[in-house]
Amino acid sequence: MRKITHIILSAAVIITMTTSCGDFLSKYPNDQSFVNNVDDLRELLLGRGYMPATTGTDIGAWIHVMDDDVTYVASQSRPPSIDFFQWEPYIETRNTWTILYERISIMNAIMGEIDRFTDEAGYAQVKGETLFLRGAYYWWLTNLYAMPYDARTAATAMGVPLKLTPEIEARRFARNTMQECYNQIVTDLTDAIGYLRGVQQTSRYRASEMAARHLLGRVHLYMGNWEQAVRQCDTILLGGGFQLADFTAMPNGSDAIGYNSSETIFTNGAMLVLSSSGDFVVMGNNEFLRSPELVAMYESADRRLNLFFRVLVGNSRIAKKSSNVTNRCSDFFMFRLPEVYLNRAEALAMLGQYPAAIADVQALREQRITSYNETITLTGEALVNFIRDERRRELCFEGHRWFDLRRYAVSSKWPYQKEVRHVYFDAMSPMGNLVLGPFDEDSAFWVLPIPEHEMEINAGVLMPNPARERKEVVPF
Repeated sequence: MRKITHIILSAAVIITMTTSCGDFLSKYPNDQSFVNNVDDLRELLLGRGYMPATTGTDIGAWIHVMDDDVTYVASQSRPPSIDFFQWEPYIETRNTWTILYERISIMNAIMGEIDRFTDEAGYAQVKGETLFLRGAYYWWLTNLYAMPYDARTAATAMGVPLKLTPEIEARRFARNTMQECYNQIVTDLTDAIGYLRGVQQTSRYRASEMAARHLLGRVHLYMGNWEQAVRQCDTILLGGGFQLADFTAMPNGSDAIGYNSSETIFTNGAMLVLSSSGDFVVMGNNEFLRSPELVAMYESADRRLNLFFRVLVGNSRIAKKSSNVTNRCSDFFMFRLPEVYLNRAEALAMLGQYPAAIADVQALREQRITSYNETITLTGEALVNFIRDERRRELCFEGHRWFDLRRYAVSSKWPYQKEVRHVYFDAMSPMGNLVLGPFDEDSAFWVLPIPEHEMEINAGVLMPNPARERKEVVPF
């Protein structure tokens, strides 16, 4: 069996993968004879472009433990994500960095071939999905390994290296600016929308026009492009064919969220939150629990408190993620309709359109809170903070909170920063807290270090993120 290779970030970083869908790229880029049609490229897209549903791939469970939604209780063994929970000076994410760039290289290879088959059925769908995934993977890389987007500094702030062509390049790669990275993400997603327009979504595991609009709306929200964010949300809410689920009608024990939910627009990748004994657990052996601060965010009539979290005999899990394999969905790369309502509400509030923003929040809360009869009269910063709190309640443990806290800190309007305290254990004994300071005071810890392996390969060209010192334990 032949093998195909692509350069990811430099001539020294080579990935080799064995093809099961035909060895049509084995001689790429010098010989294109093995790519015979769109179907060949579709097989590569489905087999190596999308994220698998297995645990521990692409993004780690650490995405759920760095923020303020979790606390830690002692366990017999050191949990894999404790370094992230404790914001250690160096935390290893080489697997995430490498796999995301591998997938981008595959997207680039498909983009280098696809326009040979413009007249074939399926051309637009494959090209649209490819553009969507490349934009999504660069969105992940930029938000993990670069500081949050700030329009005031984006032209000079460091993003991540952009590689957009399939050709092998014998050079070292430097980091592009934040503005260049976000411009590319917006371009890929905008182009994806054009190609996917009118294409029937056959599976929620496959990208669609509405999935591309969803992510583009989120990107514009992060950038502070409020009008553009509203525009994308409008299209989804007016013509997407999705609807909010009525949680108030669901009995305890129901799967509030899953592949088959009327709210699910797209899902891809693993469900990282695992089951164990005790209360809510992120990763094995009763190590990480939902924080008391998060629990206190829900009022007693809010059905999410019981539907999102529940304890069963010998088995506890986030109930918002279905345990049924046929209904399972990702908890870090999933697009749900409630986020669209919340994205639009936040953007509208930033634009001063308070009644419209309130209407979106109330539409969501009516489906979540029993006998809901609240009248929201907030305006300005108070309304924006209320929407941010609602976002925390609704989207917890879906890969949003860490990114939200980062972007709030640099928001051009009504910025918000907070201190995060995580309990520190020596063996089985709580000794005090480790403190993540507000972004302006502790910014080096609000971004992941570039993997050391990549720094060595691209020495002198790929610039590191700010150095981090080990945090001291603050006694109770």
